[in-house]
Amino acid sequence: CNSKSPSASFFIGLDSLLEENPDSALVLLNDINPSDLSNSQQAEYALLMVQAMDKNYIPYTNDSLIMVAVNYYKGRSKKKDKQSKAYYYLGRVYEGLGDDVAATQAYLSALDIMGERGVSKLHLYANINLASCYYYQDLYERSMERYRKAYEIGVELGDKSNLFFPLRAIGGNYVALNQPD
Repeated sequence: CNSKSPSASFFIGLDSLLEENPDSALVLLNDINPSDLSNSQQAEYALLMVQAMDKNYIPYTNDSLIMVAVNYYKGRSKKKDKQSKAYYYLGRVYEGLGDDVAATQAYLSALDIMGERGVSKLHLYANINLASCYYYQDLYERSMERYRKAYEIGVELGDKSNLFFPLRAIGGNYVALNQPD
């Protein structure tokens, strides 16, 4: 918690700002010159920048920025939370680029790192996005399993706003399977 690096506390503040004001976080991130940062700071910057782009609906053109974070956090056992988040956003990038197969692999990697049985918003979102990738690959049964898992996580989190997407998608899967429920 006590960091000697002033930029570390700045990144912590940006991480918090991303939740409520992603547009403001994006403006601040755009003012940073990543070449002035250490390797660990560049990885943190890349992860925050991709999150800000995602939350501001800025389309991706390639995976080079998120790969900075993925490559840095890969295999770092003390950074599993950042590693899983990097793989989750790698999946978001691949989804945005229209590559559902690569996105599926990235989400599976994120869930593998986090552990399948966890209950967090990242678990919820990884399952929702993985289910969506399965759906667009016409893998409706797998999609249904993941949406149901996401629903269960949403119930455990106790926030009703997290239940809308899984429930709507479960209904869509029933339609795709021609099984009225």
